[in-house]
Amino acid sequence: MDLDFLKERIRDAEEKDRVAEAVELLRGYLTLDPANSHLGYTYGQNLRVLGRLSEAEAVLTALDLSSVPEKKRYLIHLNLAQIYEARGEFIRSEAMYRLAAEESPESTVPWVFLAVFLLNSERVNDAKAALARGLQASGDLDEVHHNLGNCYRAEGNLEAAMKEYQKAINLDPTDATSLAKLEDVIAAAVAREELRAQ
Repeated sequence: MDLDFLKERIRDAEEKDRVAEAVELLRGYLTLDPANSHLGYTYGQNLRVLGRLSEAEAVLTALDLSSVPEKKRYLIHLNLAQIYEARGEFIRSEAMYRLAAEESPESTVPWVFLAVFLLNSERVNDAKAALARGLQASGDLDEVHHNLGNCYRAEGNLEAAMKEYQKAINLDPTDATSLAKLEDVIAAAVAREELRAQ
């Protein structure tokens, strides 16, 4: 089969979020061009999304990192971190999230992933520290503020949470999730005041 035709089919499957189809096409493509690290990464990522974690890990760890552009290597480690987290291997997961952040400190993406992991581990202060570092990076700063809002919300610091959700909305006025959480913490603050007044 023609490699360009297969690439087009893979691109179409991914655009339509047809992960199982993409996996089949990628498997076929990689039998013809096994050295293609970009599509190897894409294959591993799609296997992870399907829940085929062991296969995804094998594919991602077998990639020749020297053939992956330096700016993209952190994505491999983010996927491995998610695999380990899904399997409950939290020490390995955190190590991979931190490696991803070290590899791409100028991007908000690994800092947000690391912070979400830390918040889910009930390490709110560590999550806030990761997000503070993310504020110095470039990219989706609205995501950084949103997740800072989540940290403050988890602590019960409703005023700080409101400020962070508002910052996220200011950066992305279409952010329905931050708006819903802002409404939630405003309602919580009202409820808190009503209960104090009784």
